[in-house]
Amino acid sequence: MRFPNAYIVKTDNPADSFMVYGELNEKGFVSKGYRIEVPNLKNAGNFLKTDLFVRLSGWLASQDKNRKIQIRYTRDGDYRDILQGYDNFTEVHHNGWGGYIRREISGKNSARSARDGLKREYVYIYLGKSLKCFTDDCLTGNGKMRFEREVTGSFEVDFSNLVHFLNLPVFPLNHIELYREFYRAVNKSAYDVGIDYEKNFDPDLDDAGRGEFSGRIAGDGFSASFTADGYFHHIFTLHDFPPTELYPFYGNKLLDNGIRNLTVTVNIEPLDTEKVIEQKQKHWKRVRADLLEEEGEIAAGAGLDELTEHIYRLGKGEDSPFRMEYIIHTWNRDLKDLQSDGTILKQAATSMFTSLDSYELGTQALHNFMKTLPGFLYYRKQDAALDCMHRPLAAMLPFSSSFTGKGKDGNILFNGDHGNLMTMSFFDGATPQHTLCLGQTGAGKSVNFVSMLSQAYDDFDKIVIIEEGGSYFNLTRIFGDEAQYIVIDPSANLTLNYFDTGGLPLTPGQIEFVTTFLSAMCGASFTLEKLQDVIAILTQFVNAVYSDSYMEWRNRNRKGLEEAARITLTVQ
Repeated sequence: MRFPNAYIVKTDNPADSFMVYGELNEKGFVSKGYRIEVPNLKNAGNFLKTDLFVRLSGWLASQDKNRKIQIRYTRDGDYRDILQGYDNFTEVHHNGWGGYIRREISGKNSARSARDGLKREYVYIYLGKSLKCFTDDCLTGNGKMRFEREVTGSFEVDFSNLVHFLNLPVFPLNHIELYREFYRAVNKSAYDVGIDYEKNFDPDLDDAGRGEFSGRIAGDGFSASFTADGYFHHIFTLHDFPPTELYPFYGNKLLDNGIRNLTVTVNIEPLDTEKVIEQKQKHWKRVRADLLEEEGEIAAGAGLDELTEHIYRLGKGEDSPFRMEYIIHTWNRDLKDLQSDGTILKQAATSMFTSLDSYELGTQALHNFMKTLPGFLYYRKQDAALDCMHRPLAAMLPFSSSFTGKGKDGNILFNGDHGNLMTMSFFDGATPQHTLCLGQTGAGKSVNFVSMLSQAYDDFDKIVIIEEGGSYFNLTRIFGDEAQYIVIDPSANLTLNYFDTGGLPLTPGQIEFVTTFLSAMCGASFTLEKLQDVIAILTQFVNAVYSDSYMEWRNRNRKGLEEAARITLTVQ
């Protein structure tokens, strides 16, 4: 099998790099890829889902017929970038207990990744445009700079619209990332090994495929569409849209499984609304003519009413028409496991009141496999295309990705609840960051924080933990003489001075804090008037305490008045 003539144009700004398929003439086209950080929507609330669904539907409806779109969902268990960065930080900055616990955490997660215990999901959007959209001057002669300028300028507008509509983090793929995604699409063994894509970068993608492709393989009652790069492969396409009412992200049901090797590609073509209306009106006339001959056909009458409503919505701009192809690709080294994965996907489709088409002929499967190539949108034949409107299309798109926090830039590692790894940091550069952990009693908040503090122990000069319940007592025992555990209770000989201003001038905020603290010590009151009376009384005495304390200090420190005044003015 020959891949299409394709190459990557590396621009001065790497984030503007794009792909070219075909020659630099009207038959060729360009594609630009973006990675979308979509929330994992499995346990998301209806408000979040609905808001994102409306935004995605609006973005689809805003597309014109001069472009094509590819939504590409992939998954793997590859966290090498995060684990490698974590290990490098450990070797440089951590030793002792911090280094020990970090190596333990890294080793366990590396083992989980090796045995398929981790899952990482990605969502990419590729936008394709025919070279007919650009001026002839930039496609001939010495128009390279003008060609790059026109293409990047066009995609900048698309990028801005994408960010505006989705309100999600969107990252343009640079030349290395474009190469990586194409290389992994045609070489599935690349998922299993670490490859330096920057070192191996080749802008010419014609020979990116390393493995030999062959047709249908059968054995022991199991079959695969084709073999390549040491794997058996199977291709499915969506047979039709579910006939039920689709709720937001209905199509994510196809993603809710443990299949490790899975890619879902949705190639989308916006249609000319006027032409679609014209076709629908011709169909309406045929149905009406049939109904006049058979007036008793109630079902035909209902269908005619529905078609009338559909034409009306198209004319009003409430519906936007599209043609799409929904292609699912799964692969496995074991033929029986591949068959099991295929059964899982078919059962999921059945539960969604639709079905998947599979291909017994290797040539058919290879033809559909080509449609899954990143950014490859202007192929000739569309044998599995479905017509749809923008809202059902948005509901069926595979839209879910793994949250990784700060990713490879974080230095504290912990496990998420969707098979993902996340990182965070208590610092942004040299600036400390606030951190909040929420959870029910017994959910493991203290356990998580003990792990985080152990991993970040060497990053701090001093750690002070104020807590109730003694959850961190064992942590102080681990550090031995370096740590001290202090118990404060009403019978202890320690006093917390809530009047202390920390060596700074007295402010209204300090007075408010002390008054609020004292009112809480006086007991809660459910009557607002009583609470206001208590605060008013206490404020008078708090001010008196501070005034008396100042007068006493002033009488003893006459020489320090000038310095105190300078400090106060400086702070002010």
